[in-house]
Amino acid sequence: TEQQVAAIWREVLKRDQISVQDNFFELGGHSLAATQVISRVRELFQVELAIRVLFETPTVSALVEAIQAAGQAGPSDSAPIRPVVREAYRAKSS
Repeated sequence: TEQQVAAIWREVLKRDQISVQDNFFELGGHSLAATQVISRVRELFQVELAIRVLFETPTVSALVEAIQAAGQAGPSDSAPIRPVVREAYRAKSS
């Protein structure tokens, strides 16, 4: 799991190497990059994590613990976020 998370970080942060103790934000991570990481983690591990989890657990090892905890908790009761097309938007694009 650590290797998979580190691979995601390497790709998002465009780094050659990531240590399990490196801090995501000290490596140049920011909120947009955090969103990308969490999205990829959700897809790869099939867990529901809030973006704030990366802010609270900014190392690979800590994020892996959060992923494992979320996996043990089971599926989230909250529905996934889906895009909504508003009527005003439809009227403008027609």
